[in-house]
Amino acid sequence: MGLLTQDNEAPVAADRMCPMITRTILVILAFLLLAAHFLRFGQNVAVAVCLLGPLLLISRQAWARIAVRVLLFTGAAVWAFATFALVHQRVMQGRPWTRMLLILGAVTALTVAAGGCVPRRQA
Repeated sequence: MGLLTQDNEAPVAADRMCPMITRTILVILAFLLLAAHFLRFGQNVAVAVCLLGPLLLISRQAWARIAVRVLLFTGAAVWAFATFALVHQRVMQGRPWTRMLLILGAVTALTVAAGGCVPRRQA
């Protein structure tokens, strides 16, 4: 089948939480945001992995879904670390930091949600 689809009528937890189109958009958006983050720092291999990551969802293999989940949850950890580092830097400089914390926190939450919406198993 296509991106993040199930063959049987018995839905898995990810299907009940978010419809297929929502899952697909969340995953692609999360990977694009991660690619932009890595591009900013010149990490071209990480950019390529992020741009090719959503293509793994075309595969019906279990390892592909696991790989996408691992990549997204690792990406969420990258966002959390970047958020902490940038907030710390802003606080030390006496500059405003709350808006940045809210924005990067939302990006981190989106990445976690995208990872959570990838089905763990084929139904």
